[in-house]
Amino acid sequence: MDEHSSKITNFPKQGTLIWLDFDPTAGVEINKRRPALVFTNNGFQSRCNFVGVIPITSTDNGFPLHIPLRNCRTTGVLLCEHFKSLDYKARNWQFIEKIPDEIFEEVQEMMAAMQA
Repeated sequence: MDEHSSKITNFPKQGTLIWLDFDPTAGVEINKRRPALVFTNNGFQSRCNFVGVIPITSTDNGFPLHIPLRNCRTTGVLLCEHFKSLDYKARNWQFIEKIPDEIFEEVQEMMAAMQA
């Protein structure tokens, strides 16, 4: 069994893709049930019911803050500008898969650049 599986842990792990319910939303926020990347570290998730995630969409419009998923079963584009913290228990999280380290490093660089 995968070490990141929701059957083994009781919280989402950093660097994994999970399903989450993004509704309800407001304005142009990303909505509906969709996959997302767990960005925050495991200490954060293990101490509270929140998880910092980056949602995924199937539409690649070439926006500079979007990172395509590669070498994953899940397809789509990470929407770095839509980072949000959500109550993962209330949002019905479910493990999908772990992403390759090189993609997570690319996301870390993008998120750091957005804060500079």
